[in-house]
Amino acid sequence: MTEYEILDLISSNTSDLVTMFTVYLSLVTAYVAVGYFAGAGLSTIQAGALTTLFIFGSVGHALGQYNVTLHSAELFMRLSEIRPLTTFESGYVSTGVAWTVALLIGIAVALGFMWNVRHTKEK
Repeated sequence: MTEYEILDLISSNTSDLVTMFTVYLSLVTAYVAVGYFAGAGLSTIQAGALTTLFIFGSVGHALGQYNVTLHSAELFMRLSEIRPLTTFESGYVSTGVAWTVALLIGIAVALGFMWNVRHTKEK
């Protein structure tokens, strides 16, 4: 594989990451909005179904981001056999892990928000 082909695949992976992040952000925003506007009024079954769908969708995107990052890391390893990596390229994998952790924290915060909305005791 040539340097150009490797860089083209990395560019495609980066585009995939951006697309996956926008879908993730849409899922989290929609879940928090539903929690804010209708969370207290949802039945237990409705809230459970919504939360299940949210968890599968958002965690799936977070793990997808991680997998694409690992694929890019393999491509960077191939690239390092052709030429020395730049500082950005060599730190790419740790950045991907940090993004994945940030996405998982976002999921936990959204779930905590829904929990608080649904379990607020009115005085």
